[in-house]
Amino acid sequence: MLYDDFNNPAWEGSYDHAQWAFSGPSAFTTRQQAGSLVFTNTALSAEDGAALVMQQPTGRSLRQLQQFEARLKVGPDHVGSYAFVDIQISGSFPGHSWWTQCRLGIWSGGTETDYVCDVATYDSGGSHFEYITPSVRGAFDTWHTARIEADPNTANLRFYFDGGLVGSYTPTDAAALRTTNDLRPKVGVWNDGPNTFLTRYADDVRITPAR
Repeated sequence: MLYDDFNNPAWEGSYDHAQWAFSGPSAFTTRQQAGSLVFTNTALSAEDGAALVMQQPTGRSLRQLQQFEARLKVGPDHVGSYAFVDIQISGSFPGHSWWTQCRLGIWSGGTETDYVCDVATYDSGGSHFEYITPSVRGAFDTWHTARIEADPNTANLRFYFDGGLVGSYTPTDAAALRTTNDLRPKVGVWNDGPNTFLTRYADDVRITPAR
């Protein structure tokens, strides 16, 4: 199931471009460093994010996404607004886009990390969160395993934190999710406001083999 453990010395200081495609503004830097993936950023004038999107294949079905996990960590250098690192699965359907994600983040002035998973849509009216798990608190500089499991027959989603179930939900887009072959898994970061900084890490990305 291992997709990338970021240990290949050929990609130190960069990332495997056959495995990943970068999406986001140039203010974000994404690189393999000392056996993990590291996200940093310079100043941004507004909220924004970046991600590495899986490329083999570029689009997947729920059957190819039955298990998706990664280890996530945030550093102690947070400045500014809410910021997080996440694993995410996204897709597009008539009239809206869709995503589910599990995110490990820090709120402004926070002294602990906050882990939640959600299901949301986006249309001309903005983002609409239809489900959010209870939050789990943690510490800076600590690895945690984020995991999303999907039932390809029902589109039910199950969310885990360090192996423990934190929530389960069947999206309103379940019928479309069961038939699409264009879901895109990614590992990424988000800053919820300008002048926000935080070093974030990901490692040991695992996913159902795309046969």
